[in-house]
Amino acid sequence: MSSSALPLYRLDGTSTSTTFTLPTHPLRRRPPPSARIIHPNPSAPSRRLPLSFLASAQPIPPSLSLSHVLSDDLCAPLTLRDFFNFLAERERAPENLAFVLWYRAYERRFMALPAEERGRAEQLHPAEEWRKYAEERECERLERAVREQEDKEDEWENSDGPKPWECISLERMGAESPFADPLGVHRCSPSPSSTDEERTQSVDLTAQAAMDAETLAIAPWMVDEVGARDRARMAEISRQADEELQRTVSLLMRDNLPLRDEIVRAVQHFLTPASPYALSSSHIPALLLTLRRTTHPCAFLPLYNELLLTLTLDAHPRFVRSALANTRTPLRLAVYALAIGLYLLGGIALGLACVLTGVSRWWRIASIPLVWAGMAVSLALVSGVCPMVFGTRRRQLALWEAMDAEWEGEKPGLARSSCSRTLAGKNQKQRTARAHGIFQFVHNDWWAAHPAARRMQNGVLKGAGAWAALGAGVWGVGILLVPGRG
Repeated sequence: MSSSALPLYRLDGTSTSTTFTLPTHPLRRRPPPSARIIHPNPSAPSRRLPLSFLASAQPIPPSLSLSHVLSDDLCAPLTLRDFFNFLAERERAPENLAFVLWYRAYERRFMALPAEERGRAEQLHPAEEWRKYAEERECERLERAVREQEDKEDEWENSDGPKPWECISLERMGAESPFADPLGVHRCSPSPSSTDEERTQSVDLTAQAAMDAETLAIAPWMVDEVGARDRARMAEISRQADEELQRTVSLLMRDNLPLRDEIVRAVQHFLTPASPYALSSSHIPALLLTLRRTTHPCAFLPLYNELLLTLTLDAHPRFVRSALANTRTPLRLAVYALAIGLYLLGGIALGLACVLTGVSRWWRIASIPLVWAGMAVSLALVSGVCPMVFGTRRRQLALWEAMDAEWEGEKPGLARSSCSRTLAGKNQKQRTARAHGIFQFVHNDWWAAHPAARRMQNGVLKGAGAWAALGAGVWGVGILLVPGRG
């Protein structure tokens, strides 16, 4: 059995591998060389961000992979704390990383238990448990349908026979006509035998269905009434979710399996809709069903693999791409205005002046370098890389780094990396003291001089220069072909 080499994921989400990476047997037929790996999420935003359109996609080196970030082996701005702060501040979605870190710690604690303790927790797969649950529900539904059919047959036998005319409803016949009630106002009228609660609910639905733009224009205060009804409905949904959570927790606490208390806390922290770290996945219902019978870490594997894949293909490339930005927004805007105003517009003005004054065509060539410089610097700044700062081997702190430098306490569950502890002296003081200011930079920084960062930033600059050369060439051809005055 042989296996292909692991692919390197580029910053735009593509892969460096050109063949399938699944294990292959020597006697089996290999796939054609032209076969390519299909990206699991072709519509991921990481494939559309503007760092790789300037040049060919730069692959993320293995030394900066997600495994190194999760192990906290790197220095700022690629530490685990920086990754968490980036997801919390920029992406507003740190729950995937929080769950991955919790699962790894929980798996270590579970495997550290004695063998007899681990043996009491069965290895159950959520998909299999959900299949059994669905089969049981289907059997119950069929049995209930059979019983209802038998009850109806008994009623028909004991009565004078079926009376089809009793099932005729004039309101239902009118509702089926497309011209009877075009606004649908009378389709939800309550029956005389309905209760007060059902009658109130149907009236609310009718009023909501009949409300249109003309009604709101005549009575704008009805918007507040609709908002109140929506808030009441959301409160009812939240109450039902809390009741379902309490029922799930009570079912989880029925046994004395190992680490059951921690499982309950994890359910309340990650699998509760009202929690700040609530996860969104289709594996959650099957996982909750499986956790009623076991506390083994394998029950979390489908959810863990899905979230880890999301971090690998989407969040981690975004994080590395944001870390490549060597300037912050204020300085970037200032340099961008300088590049547009002085170089690009200056070059265009010089070329037009040469045309209008009727001087020699050779003087027009002087505008081409200015146009190229303005376009190249502007395109590089769009990707967050400033050419002037790149030449000094310095950088400015990112937003999440500045916030992290001002923190006095430690975020629970995230320890400071070994590299950060090593640089906690002079360099860390400089990072903290230079967190603010448009012209304040970090000196002697690990990331600013990192070979991988320099290589990827250099690729951005080369791409910006190539596109700028194309634009300057078009400008040069056009300005040289324009006839001069006089």
